[in-house]
Amino acid sequence: MRKANHLFVAALMALAMFLPVQAEEVVVADGYKTSSQFPVVMRYYNQTTIKNFTQMIYPATMLNQLNGKKINSLKFFVNEPFQRIYGGNIQLSLKVVDDDVFDPYAADPAFSDMKVVAQGAPVKGEMELVFNFTEPFEYNGGNLAVEARVTEKGESDPDGIEEFVGMNIYDEYGYYGLDVCYFCVQLSSGTLYDDFWYMLPKAAFGIAEDAPQYEIGDVDHDSKVTIADVTELIDGLLSDASTVPAEGDVDQDSKVTIADVTELIDMLLGGAAN
Repeated sequence: MRKANHLFVAALMALAMFLPVQAEEVVVADGYKTSSQFPVVMRYYNQTTIKNFTQMIYPATMLNQLNGKKINSLKFFVNEPFQRIYGGNIQLSLKVVDDDVFDPYAADPAFSDMKVVAQGAPVKGEMELVFNFTEPFEYNGGNLAVEARVTEKGESDPDGIEEFVGMNIYDEYGYYGLDVCYFCVQLSSGTLYDDFWYMLPKAAFGIAEDAPQYEIGDVDHDSKVTIADVTELIDGLLSDASTVPAEGDVDQDSKVTIADVTELIDMLLGGAAN
């Protein structure tokens, strides 16, 4: 029994070597200020007549650790578990922008043509608002605008609502005036109005690690090509060819057939001859 347990543990360790790994999150705007305005306006979360959305600019100087990375998730944090706001749906969008502040004098200071990357919602009892991306967003520097748009109303109690935690940029940098600080803008309409804030919510960006790369013929993904791969390829063809990994397409004709077995054997014999 002990030997079987050791073999099981060894198998798990070997498998873990080839599983995609989630890197540590990059956390920005980590502070103790709170706001019920960002990343969503909680007071209006249960209303359909108000088009409730916010936009925030995370300056490039905060995001250096994300340069050249693919972001696959984003989390915001509240000061207590969600109890009075939950459900509904929030659409998350991103865009790299030149601006590091919103223009308070613009007719419409919001950014347009943002890329939708995820859907999410507050979950009762949780202390994080989580967005898992449908596909990674590649970030190569620049100021990052983030939009959270309520597309389906949820439950909220305006007399007692949780607040998001983050950083008051005015306090942090000690600057004065709209032209020298980083801001969030909250837009709602019936009649269009905008509010500019110093609050930038704490955010955790998850980084997608690239999947491990295997050479052609390494069907069993053990990082070497051997006779075991021939056996694995034959087994796959006999059971369900669609389950054979891309490395089984040895002749690179975009399909896996018995011809790939022949090609793999020839590859092994050629390697042995060398």
